[in-house]
Amino acid sequence: MQLIFGKEIRFGDNESQGSMPIVFVHLNGKIPKYLQINLKSTIHRFPKNQVVLIINEISTKIRITGLTVYKYEEDSKWKILHGYLSHPKNFRNNFWMISIARFFALEQLMQNYKNEIIHIESDVFLSNDFPFKLFANLEKTISFPIVSKERGVSSTLYIKNLKIIQKLNDFAITEAHRNSQTSDMLILRKFYDQFKNQIEVLPIGPAIKECYKESLDSDLFSKMMEGITHFKGVFDGNDIGVYFFGTNPENLRGKTILGKTINFNYANVENWVPIYNSKRNFMDLKIQGEEQSIPIYSIHATVKSSSVFSIEKQKQVIELRLKQSKDGERSELIHSVFMYQIFKYIKKQFLRKGE
Repeated sequence: MQLIFGKEIRFGDNESQGSMPIVFVHLNGKIPKYLQINLKSTIHRFPKNQVVLIINEISTKIRITGLTVYKYEEDSKWKILHGYLSHPKNFRNNFWMISIARFFALEQLMQNYKNEIIHIESDVFLSNDFPFKLFANLEKTISFPIVSKERGVSSTLYIKNLKIIQKLNDFAITEAHRNSQTSDMLILRKFYDQFKNQIEVLPIGPAIKECYKESLDSDLFSKMMEGITHFKGVFDGNDIGVYFFGTNPENLRGKTILGKTINFNYANVENWVPIYNSKRNFMDLKIQGEEQSIPIYSIHATVKSSSVFSIEKQKQVIELRLKQSKDGERSELIHSVFMYQIFKYIKKQFLRKGE
């Protein structure tokens, strides 16, 4: 693990609680614009928390004031995983591989920094009142959302120590050997199934059983409710961001779909009532029959639109999307993504002709 830019992680700072590092990981390729904006916004929001970006390529210079950049050195676990997986390696810079390898990068960081961290996925943005101190108070050593019978999500991933991330990575390699088509989400769910007593399940929605599908078993629901009691709020696995802000436009030639639920997920998100809380400057979930709402602490904006990560534009985007949510399922064309995909297609055809 090599420091590329910024300051070394401040050892011991989080003894005061709440100042743990916020860690992003981006492997194989150029840092996208939305991530750069998200990094700047996160640094602005949380001046007491060191914001860290782990990369494995240094061809693209990234110089953001207040950001710490580390280079992950591809190790034996990377090589083993690469050999086990059979996903198409030319899909989005070996997407399936690097989604799992992010955990290896986190382990390598924690070999040098032996304290707790919060990992945030690149397309996730946080509320100003994100409860770092409540994570520090957890007895469990790892915490993340579970969204379906088959999938967990590392949208928000709390790691207390090196031992638990090593355990997750050993498990990931075993799963990849067993199933060459596995993914980070499948691994997280199976990890939960095998080590339930060591995992704090982050709540993804209200503490009302009717807010979820019948496929949600009572044991997992109870664990989610324990999380509600502890955090007094929820963390988006992927349902809230997808439904209210749109699907990834890269999957549909620049088109994003809003008001769309995720197949097989537990959340009945189409029946949830979001509101904008002006005191928090963020989204809440309104509970029918109750005066109070519950805070949402993170939103997984898979649409990856730069404006939703921008501090200057975020309030306007959130309020607009909440207003539009009453219109049901609909689609929009993200012109920048559409034009970029046309450019990539033309470039690919040109290179083929030159072969």
